Amino acid sequence: MQAFELVLIAAGILVVSAVLAADYRHRSGTDRHLPKLMLGIVPGLVGAVLILAPRVDLIPDQNENDAWIVAAILITAVAAVGTVYRLARR
Repeated sequence: MQAFELVLIAAGILVVSAVLAADYRHRSGTDRHLPKLMLGIVPGLVGAVLILAPRVDLIPDQNENDAWIVAAILITAVAAVGTVYRLARR
């Protein structure tokens, strides 16, 4: 089950990074290096995490529930700030 969850998280991260890189490249009008770097570095980092995550226990078991709550709050906050920022720009 953990492998399936990791694949879903990795797929989500890769899709979001590809959309952000395409949007940045579309808006800039010129050929910038940031989208190329993002599309090169992000998949490498995601691949490293996919390989290392099942082998390493980074979060002790007694702190795992708290880590999930903190992660959910942080992800929600980042999504809310991003949504407000994009709506304010339009």
